[in-house]
Amino acid sequence: MRLKTSAGGLTKIKAGGSGFISQSDPRLLFGLGNDAQAEWLEVRWPAGTRHQFGPVPAGAAVKVVEGQDVLLQLEERRFSLPQPAQAGDFVHHTLKNKPGDLFPSIPLKPLQGQAVDFAALRQPGRTYLVNLWATYCVPCREEMPHLQRLYPELQRSGVEILGVSPDMGKAQARIPEMISRMGIEYPIFTTEPSAFEQLFAGEEITIPLSFIVGPDGRIAEVFSGWSSVTEARLRDLIR
Repeated sequence: MRLKTSAGGLTKIKAGGSGFISQSDPRLLFGLGNDAQAEWLEVRWPAGTRHQFGPVPAGAAVKVVEGQDVLLQLEERRFSLPQPAQAGDFVHHTLKNKPGDLFPSIPLKPLQGQAVDFAALRQPGRTYLVNLWATYCVPCREEMPHLQRLYPELQRSGVEILGVSPDMGKAQARIPEMISRMGIEYPIFTTEPSAFEQLFAGEEITIPLSFIVGPDGRIAEVFSGWSSVTEARLRDLIR
């Protein structure tokens, strides 16, 4: 699902599951900042069809039903949070692993070659920037050229970038052409659905999303999307 705001596009994924994970909150929550409304809301259904609605007012709760051409307005009980959210909380609450935790050994499959996992791939003494992206994610396409621009300097400073795409099935066939067109030279991998359960606390998957994993294998920092703050943080890793 994508939402267009004045600051750009926001993308979130609702992945189906079974058992306990399928019982999590069915909602996707988007923050609009100071915008009075989102320009449009686009849904990509599992069958591959796309449906766009808009505009969507801030503060609205809407329900999207496949095959219906209108957004269903929902009535929700409003309440105030006892404490204001801190920076990064909107990402951290969706994750199983927080800064300080070991980064999970998710499965990684290169575009060519044998599948491995993160633990087997990780080299002693090096830091890793694990960037989650997808071919249909517009903010990802905006972020990746910036990562590529910093890649040579980061690599010389002992920092490796790993691009990991949750694209499944036929969508994976679009990856080689896309990264070639954007001039991406850092390693790109696909993964398995099990990685989502290792990384996320429920069905809600946020992309783009990046983890800085230190030489000890622990998560040092998590950030979503590209910004001047993100760039400054990555430049701090260059020595």
